[in-house]
Amino acid sequence: MTVSDIFKGRIAVTPTEAGYAIFGQARQTTNNQLCKGSFPLPVTVISGKRIVLVDDIQKFIDEAREKSLKPRRGRPSKASKIAAAAQQEGGV
Repeated sequence: MTVSDIFKGRIAVTPTEAGYAIFGQARQTTNNQLCKGSFPLPVTVISGKRIVLVDDIQKFIDEAREKSLKPRRGRPSKASKIAAAAQQEGGV
């Protein structure tokens, strides 16, 4: 499922819709973040109305996915060592 499937081919949505669909936030939580300037998505104002572009939502999700795929810092965990050893032996 892609972001355009969630928003049914729309180009832009309200921050409230984006906050609920992506983060599961209540309307008031999104409004509070918008007022504080801490809403994680870029917001555009057109004719006095705030909108979030669906492309920006997709970029945010892609960046979050890339960030989560980076190896973690520090000593490798025992589970990752076992997985690496199994992979070297030819097993998956």
